[in-house]
Amino acid sequence: EIVGTWRARASGRRMEVTVTGFDALSAALRRALETEAQTVAEVRGAKEALLRVE
Repeated sequence: EIVGTWRARASGRRMEVTVTGFDALSAALRRALETEAQTVAEVRGAKEALLRVE
């Protein structure tokens, strides 16, 4: 199920992952997004991830 769009942008040693949901995102989905953001950061060589939900 597609619930929104995302964009990842490197900022120094941090990866900013911005998620724009089509509707409100549940707490469980936000926790899953935190995990995925960290995975994206690690794969791209960043030390930490910052998740922004719009």
